[in-house]
Amino acid sequence: MTQYLVTTFKDSTGRKHTHITKAKSNQRFTVV
Repeated sequence: MTQYLVTTFKDSTGRKHTHITKAKSNQRFTVV
């Protein structure tokens, strides 16, 4: 199962940015 880490943040001008990180086959994302 492929996991993706989606990070959304606002910069100082109020614009929203979305960054998507795809986990490699030997990686696993855990939200704590």
